[in-house]
Formats: sequence, C-alpha cells, structure tokens
Amino acid sequence: RGAGFQCAVPGACFESLREFLGNTIECFASPLNCRFERYFSAFPALERAFGSLGSFFDEWSRIEQGSFEVNPPFVPEVLAFAAAKVGELLGDGAKGALSFLAVVPDWGGGSSAAQALRESPFLRANVTIPAADHVFVDGAQHRVR
Repeated sequence: RGAGFQCAVPGACFESLREFLGNTIECFASPLNCRFERYFSAFPALERAFGSLGSFFDEWSRIEQGSFEVNPPFVPEVLAFAAAKVGELLGDGAKGALSFLAVVPDWGGGSSAAQALRESPFLRANVTIPAADHVFVDGAQHRVR
C-alpha cells in the first residue's frame, strides 16, 4: 500500500557530513526531502527537473568518486541491493576516492544489510544506535484513515 520505514536523519547530521566530507550526494532522496543539492531519487523522470541525478538503482555504476549518504527504504531487497552496490563500488580499483555513510536497520537474525556492511573490508567506523534511543515513523502518516 505504499507505506514503509526509512530513517529520518537529523539536519545536524547532514551538516556534519558536509563539514567533514565536503560535497555529498544522497542516494535515496526526493525533491521534498533532500538536504544536499545533488541526489538520486525514486522517480527520475519526474524529479530530474528538480535536480535528481536519476535513480540509484539505474545510475550506481556511473559513480566514479565522491562522498555519499545511503539511507534506503527499509525494505530487505532494497537494503541488500544498496549494501551490495556500495561494496562493488568500493572494491573497484578503477574508481577514485569514495566514502559512504550508510543508515540501515540492524534487525539481527542472520544475513542483513547491516551485517554485510559491518563485514566489509572497507569499513572505517560503525555506530549502532540502541532501539530505545531512536524511533520510526510510519511513512503513511499523511493518508486519511
């Protein structure tokens, strides 16, 4: 029905990213929620007019260098795709300097995007926020019930 979970990263976090990593590109954003000038979005045919670089699903292989914020919708298949593509990009020796800040859930219980990213040989840092210290909001709060 179009509802789902995704972490809303606070503005202060984005400002810290800009301060420490310079120009950063969001891999899963929209014209309504992007914090940076450059972003990938779900509906590029509509959103290119508002600055979208296209869909991360379609354009990931064109990434050559830079810093990226990866906060995909919390759908297992989307999370797995994003984690796999980040690993492929970092493992490609022909690419320039790359950095990724990934915001993914750690649901535990076996294979997950969080586990795959934690096990990456490219991992520089990992922060897990305990469940009691964050919240999720249903993405359908705008709909009339």
